[in-house]
Amino acid sequence: MPKVLILYHSSYGHTEQMAKEIAAGAREVGAEAYVRRAPETVPEAIASGAGYKLDQDAPVAAVDELEQFDAIVIGCGTR
Repeated sequence: MPKVLILYHSSYGHTEQMAKEIAAGAREVGAEAYVRRAPETVPEAIASGAGYKLDQDAPVAAVDELEQFDAIVIGCGTR
């Protein structure tokens, strides 16, 4: 069974939701799907003031875990 990482960054939650849907689709076809996020680089006070979604479920990805996946899907918003 292939292991797929869905790695994303999402400020307002839209890309987070897409990452979850991609993971669900990967699981439907038999893959093990893992959702991880990139760390937020904006200071928390600024992010909170701008309405960023700070309560995202996915753990922050670690570079040393990337090699364990057969495929990586990357998603981010536009700025």
